[in-house]
Amino acid sequence: MLISSVFTKTIEEMPAYKRLEQEFTNKGYTFGNRGHSHYKSDLRLSEVPAKDIKSYLTTELSGCHKEYVQYVSARPDEFNRQFFKDCIASNYYALEFDDNIFEWMDEKFIDEELVMCAMFRAINMRYTERRGECDEWFYSVFKRKPDLLTYDMYVLGARCFANKIRGENKFLSITPEYYRTIEYYVALCTMNSSPVMEDIPTEILSDGFLIGLINASRNNIECFTEEALEREVPMEGQTERVKIWQAVVMLDGYSISHIPLNDERVEFFLSHYDKDSYEYDSFKRRYKQYLREKNEVKTPDNSSTRLSAFMALGLAMGGATLDDAVDAGNGLSEALTNRKAELPIEYRGRVPAEYAKIYDREEYLLEIYKKLGIQVVGERDYYYYNVVLPEGSTVVRNGYGRYRLEVDGEIALEYSDMGPFYDRSVEVYNIHCTL
Repeated sequence: MLISSVFTKTIEEMPAYKRLEQEFTNKGYTFGNRGHSHYKSDLRLSEVPAKDIKSYLTTELSGCHKEYVQYVSARPDEFNRQFFKDCIASNYYALEFDDNIFEWMDEKFIDEELVMCAMFRAINMRYTERRGECDEWFYSVFKRKPDLLTYDMYVLGARCFANKIRGENKFLSITPEYYRTIEYYVALCTMNSSPVMEDIPTEILSDGFLIGLINASRNNIECFTEEALEREVPMEGQTERVKIWQAVVMLDGYSISHIPLNDERVEFFLSHYDKDSYEYDSFKRRYKQYLREKNEVKTPDNSSTRLSAFMALGLAMGGATLDDAVDAGNGLSEALTNRKAELPIEYRGRVPAEYAKIYDREEYLLEIYKKLGIQVVGERDYYYYNVVLPEGSTVVRNGYGRYRLEVDGEIALEYSDMGPFYDRSVEVYNIHCTL
């Protein structure tokens, strides 16, 4: 097998997936029948017609229904291997949680075909149905019949189930040492947002390994260690070696969202992407948060929204209609805004061409405030700055949800404050002066 073939973007392209799929077919294995429940999931078995018990349990059996589990466990001859195959095909919960069906089914039913069915179903649920990792069944099989878990299953499991959470990688810890190949470690690092690379032996982390991951998907950089990020590698079109994070940023500016920020990385990004670029626009919110943390500026407090939500909830619980409760919350949100001492943070318009590469929209708005003699004290919440207006300045209501700032009788800018408190939009939409 060529090493390059293990760097894949989709799970179906993985050699391990193809090998397992071929083995499944060659051995004549089949998937269970996928049923459709016609019952409510909260029914008790005593309410289900006897003739329909099996089809009902196929779609509803899970650890959440102890009565169902006890019923099946007490009848090992009545509920056969096909029943459990059908459960795997029909019911997401049959493979999830500590008491998944592999945890308690009769051991005689647990065989290679059933375990392969579970693996393909788990992959389908994660990548097609988007229903999470669905990994607990794997640990139950490992506990009861570990010999059924083949190399290919561990490789696929590394791709699907292995995350490092609170310093522990549960899946890696159960993987036999002889299965921890380069192919396995590639699977571990592919599309993984947790710091799994921290546990990979240094001899595995060659330039080719790291570059292969990046070439497969820029997002793979999310699991890189600091040491790997700072590794200098050759890059086509560059006369000197560059750091891996630099190469990724040059190839795809959006990838900066997967790289921890520091001053060097921020400066490098800003030297390659202007403030009127789409890449910068997606980076901006994270950049602002980085500056807050660097300068030890408190994150804005959205207390007015919380108070409005509490009021609306209290009124609704007290018997008010939903519309009346929301209206009251909106009213409080409006009342808590001091039009004489607050101005918007966001600017919806375009920055003039001569300033577009120097300032983003919010920075340009701050420069306009400065030119108008408005002192910005800090961020009141997510929507407004606390400001000190100069003499001769006032905010005037300009229709429903619309306001204008007048300076010496002239309109300087217009802004809107729209929407309910839980989906509020506050933006300057018109600036009547320039720098």
